[in-house]
Amino acid sequence: MKKGLAIYQDRGYKDLRHSLCQHLCSTGDETIIRNGLEYRRKLLEEAFEYNAENKELLREFCIRLNKAVIDLYRKAWPLYEQMVRTEITTDITLVASFKMTYPTLHPIQDAEEQEVWNALQTWRYNPGFSGPFHLMLHEDHQEKYDEDAILQLQPKDEAWDEELPKEWDQDLPLTMLFHHWHTHSYYSLYDLMYVRNIEGNIHIELDYINEK
Repeated sequence: MKKGLAIYQDRGYKDLRHSLCQHLCSTGDETIIRNGLEYRRKLLEEAFEYNAENKELLREFCIRLNKAVIDLYRKAWPLYEQMVRTEITTDITLVASFKMTYPTLHPIQDAEEQEVWNALQTWRYNPGFSGPFHLMLHEDHQEKYDEDAILQLQPKDEAWDEELPKEWDQDLPLTMLFHHWHTHSYYSLYDLMYVRNIEGNIHIELDYINEK
């Protein structure tokens, strides 16, 4: 096993993962589970190897993620425009949510790791990942179709993800959504970089319905 991935065989890591699974199976204390997921992320991030191979794996993930966002945006735009024209509401929000299946590329394929993966996609345990992604807001209506605006690609003159080395931060197609998942959720780079299957869903929020 590669040096960085050796963390998955570390006794401390395996004990932590086993404890997390026990709490999950017994619907244990949510705070304990969140703390465990946070500590797991810390261990994986500290062991991460910033090498060329991992960079390319992460690049492919970013490309897949951005495509999933744009595919959803293209489906949502006609619906959004139609709803805005009806004028039946004063505030419409189209909210996107994403689900990632456990990556078949990941070198660790066991039941406990996949159980932890399921917890990472549950809002009670990992609210940073499950937070809604607002595609469009009626109150700030987009006058034109703009995929760059919805992606929010990283400006080249500033860091989009302060946790990455500068040469990675400036050389990957990073977006605000990636930054949110990596920095504000319990996913580590070792979790994200192997993901290739990303499914998106849309739901509509109507904050106020005009009685007319």
